[in-house]
Amino acid sequence: MPSPSSNNDLPIVPAAPFYLIRHGQTVMNAKRLTCGGGVDTSLNDEGRRQAHLAAKVLAALPEKPTLIIHSDMKRTRQTTEILNAELQLPILADNDLREHMMGEWEEKPWDEVFPFLHGDTKPAGGESRHEFGARVRAAITRNLQAHASERVLFVGHGGTFHSFQLIHGRDRRVFIPNAALHRFDPEPSHQPMPWKVTLYEWKNALRSGPAPICPSVPDRT
Repeated sequence: MPSPSSNNDLPIVPAAPFYLIRHGQTVMNAKRLTCGGGVDTSLNDEGRRQAHLAAKVLAALPEKPTLIIHSDMKRTRQTTEILNAELQLPILADNDLREHMMGEWEEKPWDEVFPFLHGDTKPAGGESRHEFGARVRAAITRNLQAHASERVLFVGHGGTFHSFQLIHGRDRRVFIPNAALHRFDPEPSHQPMPWKVTLYEWKNALRSGPAPICPSVPDRT
């Protein structure tokens, strides 16, 4: 098993607010099978329903995104199309935001793969957790710098959130719900992650609260 590199060599995300959402549920998600960057699966009916609810969240936000940047995978493209049906924002695709390349672990049950993933084992033909994290955070950094005047919404994957955690030494055991909108606001005094992370949901109306991905903030009740 390779030794993880120091977090000090990972790209530092600029101190700028942005939105991040995981794609809607896919056929592979429903089967609880590993679906990384090597499996281009589609949304299922539940995933489309989730994306439509997230579109209601976006429409109700007091401060809406002005640009959408998505991973160039089918599940994020389909989610983006639903999210943007009313907003009609400019859209960019970035292949460096694709999900963790799982190599020989692709399509295996989650329960078989997660123990190896937590240990930063590198799958044959894939990426280590550190390599994946560096790639995704470099893409987020590059896009935020290139579009500094925009409020960016990234449409990514569960792994996108976990790669962001890695730079702050956090474990990836927090479950990231499909199509749940998060806003990241820089907050240097916030520990262990220097971000205030807000989770938005639609429950007959717009609801918001602290996001479980930021562990020093109590879970929503």
